[in-house]
Amino acid sequence: MTADGPEKVAAIYLAAAKDQVGDERSLKASLEQRALLVITTSGALVALQFAIAAVRTRVQAFAVPGIAVTLLIASLCLFVLSAGSALAINLPVPQLVVPPATLEDHFAEGWNERELHRVLISQHETEIAVLGSLRAVNRRKAALLNVALAAELLAVALIAVAVAITLTA
Repeated sequence: MTADGPEKVAAIYLAAAKDQVGDERSLKASLEQRALLVITTSGALVALQFAIAAVRTRVQAFAVPGIAVTLLIASLCLFVLSAGSALAINLPVPQLVVPPATLEDHFAEGWNERELHRVLISQHETEIAVLGSLRAVNRRKAALLNVALAAELLAVALIAVAVAITLTA
């Protein structure tokens, strides 16, 4: 192995770690965008429920069976859970970042072969730590998104059942 062999290997591992960090950042953005879609959908469907309620109160001949009302109330609660979970996904979460002073310290030091090796190891350790932090945040966001989607799906199913009951009553 040549003298610059370990540095080349370290650079390869560092590049791989940076790619993983980039992938996790993209996943985080994707989860947050999907959460916004859940919020929008839940909001629209809650508005639809209010329209149903308005029709019920305005038209005397329009009678919604009691079980359908119960299902609509349950679906409204699920939409609130769904939207709340989706909103929680977009809450600011502290994440591990590299302080600028640390980067400045690395560049202020003299560059010799020993220092280069130490800096490469430090960079790799930092990228791995950032990667771990991002993955932990993304796991929490994904779990919240699963709750939001499941609640929304169940709410839509309850509305469908309530409408079917009302139409067949």
